[in-house]
Amino acid sequence: MRVIETSCEDSWPSLRRELEKLQLGSFRGATGSFRQRTEITAPQRAILAKLGLAEPPRIQEFTPAPAS
Repeated sequence: MRVIETSCEDSWPSLRRELEKLQLGSFRGATGSFRQRTEITAPQRAILAKLGLAEPPRIQEFTPAPAS
C-alpha cells in the first residue's frame, strides 16, 4: 500500500475508494453471455498509469449461446 501511495502521491483510502468504483457486470441474452466493466474514469486511468498497469479489458469473457 505504501508503494502505491508514494507512486500516486495520494492516500491508500482515497485511491481504494476511487478504484472500487470500477465495476464488472454480467449480462445474458439470446446470443450468449458476457461480462463487461464500467468505463474507466480519468482519475482511475491516472492511477493505473502511475502504477504502470494496463487498463483491464472492457469485455472480460464472452460465451456464445449453444447452437439450437
